[in-house]
Amino acid sequence: MSTLIVLAIIAFVVLQKAGPAKRGHWKRQVERALHPELTKIRQHPRTPERFRRSEPPTSVILGRSSLPPPSSNPPPDPELRPARQPVEDQTEAVVEEVPPPPEPGDPVVISVPGRHAEPEPSSEAVPTSEPAVTDRDESPPQQADTDLTSVIAAVFERDDPPHTRAERFASAYAGTPVEWTATVLRSSRGRRHREPATRVELLLGYASERQFFSDRVIAEAYFPADTELDADTELSFRGTMAEANVYGNRLVIDHAERIDRGG
Repeated sequence: MSTLIVLAIIAFVVLQKAGPAKRGHWKRQVERALHPELTKIRQHPRTPERFRRSEPPTSVILGRSSLPPPSSNPPPDPELRPARQPVEDQTEAVVEEVPPPPEPGDPVVISVPGRHAEPEPSSEAVPTSEPAVTDRDESPPQQADTDLTSVIAAVFERDDPPHTRAERFASAYAGTPVEWTATVLRSSRGRRHREPATRVELLLGYASERQFFSDRVIAEAYFPADTELDADTELSFRGTMAEANVYGNRLVIDHAERIDRGG
């Protein structure tokens, strides 16, 4: 007993001189020497209930299975299974059924199962006769009236829509030669088809009986470059109708030339 007291006093003195870490170590050593029964408790502390891990259940209650119980009969011996019948080799039979290749010059007929083979047309088939040609009216179409009054009425009067009158000019009057008499409004130097020419504006007439300024029909006639014409003079000329502006009441005449009607 005296030995324990001496050790305790020595430990106390050492703990006073040692640091906090050493004190804890020596303190635990002294407690282990004085109270060995407490050492086991501290080595195995009891964990509170709320921090314990839930242990898996040792037994699981299973419901009744819907699968049939395993058969008690042992599986049949593979050696006792009936042997498969060998497949007969039909290669020779198939080869015998293949017809021989056709001789050169024989017709080749390919038949498709499920369809009727159509006979080949004979090379000596009689050609079909062409339908009889009925008598056609080969008379040439009547030429449009190129009178100045008729052209103004057909192309510039507003009884028909503009697109109808434009198509009428393109089909009946474009490229038609004319010979008219009109009043010269003005003339100037110009070019037509990249060639020098004299551009002359001519008053052809009116598109209505009111004879308003907006109803005037004007021709742009292209004469040779050396042509000289005075304004407000009556001019007889010939040329070819080329273009028509049904919205602006204007007519373009190419290859125009003066006609002398002197006595």
